[in-house]
Amino acid sequence: MRQLPFFLLLLPLLAACPAGVDCDTSAAYSANVTVLDENGDAIDDADVAYAVNGNVTDCDAVEGGWACGAEVAGEMTIIARKPGYFEATELLDIEQGECHVVAQDVTLQLELDPGQAR
Repeated sequence: MRQLPFFLLLLPLLAACPAGVDCDTSAAYSANVTVLDENGDAIDDADVAYAVNGNVTDCDAVEGGWACGAEVAGEMTIIARKPGYFEATELLDIEQGECHVVAQDVTLQLELDPGQAR
């Protein structure tokens, strides 16, 4: 299979920049997610994903949390799960900025599920 030259992969990002605006070619994440337990302590081993139009995609683990959706604009649901806890979700409306999406910071708090063993 023939691969496209790298600069051709950047064309969609460059084409999205308004005339006269100096946009960079990096991609921005749509949501930065932190997950907390019932005591407000950070959970670093949760499963975090995002859903757009029914398609669910895992978020990328980054220092201090997760980053979700590279340049994904529109309605996005963030989902956090961990065994022994109830699932937590939040619906976001991610806006498209001049060059990149306008990222949102999200904190989800997982509550213990007394019916599940931890």
